Amino acid sequence: MRALLLILATILFAAHNFAIQQNPAAQQSQLAATGQDDAAKAAAAKAAERKKRFEEDKKRLEDANPSNQQAPPASSDQTLFVTPSVVNMMVGDMHSFSAFDIDGHTVTGKAEWSLSNSYVADLSGGEPTIVAKDHGTVTLRARIGGQTAEAAITVITGEKFTPGTILWSVPQIPGFKGSQIVQAVPSANGPDLYGIDKSDDGDTLIRALFSDGRQLWMKHYSVSGRPGTIKGSPTNFIAH
Repeated sequence: MRALLLILATILFAAHNFAIQQNPAAQQSQLAATGQDDAAKAAAAKAAERKKRFEEDKKRLEDANPSNQQAPPASSDQTLFVTPSVVNMMVGDMHSFSAFDIDGHTVTGKAEWSLSNSYVADLSGGEPTIVAKDHGTVTLRARIGGQTAEAAITVITGEKFTPGTILWSVPQIPGFKGSQIVQAVPSANGPDLYGIDKSDDGDTLIRALFSDGRQLWMKHYSVSGRPGTIKGSPTNFIAH
């Protein structure tokens, strides 16, 4: 009996395939259904992969506590800086950078710029601009002679950052700690923000910044008025 049922099933399966082969419309319908099913599976797999990458990026940023992410302390002999020095970007975003020396002079055009990972981002010349292409991390380097400076860039996928994520931060200057950032009085060619840094001996740095973290100028105030500094307190820096 079992053998008879097996023979009957085989005959029915063969007859079904023969009918499809003899009916082009049925054959096309089956092929179309198979193709649609494969396309749907491929689309679902891509969506799952995108979601997985987004969750991985989100977790990496949360583990790094980006809400408190700041530039690392500068070494005591550092004289070249890239600003902003820490940046978080979305795929497709663009961000410009500048370079300055320990005296606050802008040296962007004098620096040789390079990028550590061209798969994550592209670098355009002139005033260096990064275009984020894929999720990951990349380092932007500026070199003038024997001095180098870096900016750390993180690129994530998705539609928005985790709440509290710092979009950029500026480099620390040896001997100083950032105390606050204030909004500048709007002007045609002036800065958007001022960074105020303090030293343990009472000196103050005023740093004029654009809204993307690039530095326009830097002024060093000291109580003693020693060479290379401005004597007194920066009471009128908003007017610059």
